[in-house]
Amino acid sequence: MFEEATVFILGAGSNLDYGFVSGADLKAEIKKCLSGDVDSQGMLIGSEFFLNMARSRIEFTPSEALDLARTIRRGIDGKDSIDDYLHAHGTDEQLKTLGKFAIVNCILELEKHSRLAVDPSILSRVGVELPWGTYDLIWRVLTKGVTRDGLSRLADEKFTPVTFITFNYDRSLEQFLFCKFVTTYRLTIDEARQLVRGLNIFHAYGSVGRWTNAHCAYGDDGIPYGAKVMSATLPLFGQYKTSATDDSTPLLKKLAASVSTYMEEAHQPTV
Repeated sequence: MFEEATVFILGAGSNLDYGFVSGADLKAEIKKCLSGDVDSQGMLIGSEFFLNMARSRIEFTPSEALDLARTIRRGIDGKDSIDDYLHAHGTDEQLKTLGKFAIVNCILELEKHSRLAVDPSILSRVGVELPWGTYDLIWRVLTKGVTRDGLSRLADEKFTPVTFITFNYDRSLEQFLFCKFVTTYRLTIDEARQLVRGLNIFHAYGSVGRWTNAHCAYGDDGIPYGAKVMSATLPLFGQYKTSATDDSTPLLKKLAASVSTYMEEAHQPTV
């Protein structure tokens, strides 16, 4: 158990062992999800995400969405990352918005297909062998000497002054810890969820929503890991309210607003 303030810093490549991609590969994923065109009959065609986003008119008309998507696909390879590209167009709010929509879509899809996307019911019944990676090193240090009865102290700053800072948009760290708490310490799904939610995990550039495990209802309780972007369980393009006092901004816009590029973050005023 830690007695002094300890910070774990996880860089952008710390999730690669679990099925996520590098910045260069994320550009390729974004180009795929923004594939769109007009066919010989003048009908809009393209990826499922692009078509739903364009037809929803939540931010752009279909023709605006098509022009912006083409612009991003043509230009993104001229920069090292999507962050660099969006920063280069810092005054074009529409292009930045579409770029962030694409980031949210791609990250949720990567979560869904990652090696950590485990059905909680299977996890609790028979367990799952997770791939070895960077997070295992953190896990072994974090839980060394910690008994099952002492786990609650991990989420209590009075006893365990531990902070995680991750530079990834995805919630793979939370998902990994959740799986480990269930399989190693025999916690119930609810116990493991609450423990992970109590840990001090800071996403430096934002994330695609507050983590919760798969098959949970979305809402105030969070966005399930690996949520199906285009399904009825996560209507990104629908009118979504987190409470009676909330506005009716579509969920996609809410999630995109929580994502920052590293250059945006660098220009935030220090408090």
